[in-house]
Amino acid sequence: MSKDRLAESEARHLFRQIISAVAYIHENGYAHRDLKPENLLLDDEQNIKVIDFGLCAKPKVTYIWHSFEEWESFV
Repeated sequence: MSKDRLAESEARHLFRQIISAVAYIHENGYAHRDLKPENLLLDDEQNIKVIDFGLCAKPKVTYIWHSFEEWESFV
C-alpha cells in the first residue's frame, strides 16, 4: 500500500538526513548541483541515499558562512 503523505515525524527524519548529506558534501568542498527528488533514494532502513554526482563540482574558491550575521557583514 502506498502513502500519499508522510507523517510530520517521518518527514522531519528524512529532511534531517538530506540536510546532513548536503552539509557533508559542502564540508568536503563540493557542490552536488543536481539535487532533486529523483536523486534521493531510500534504503531498506528508510535512510536517504544521495545519488548522481555527475554534475558535482569543486569550486576553486570556497567559503563556509558560519552564521547569518557573518554573511550579512560580508554583503
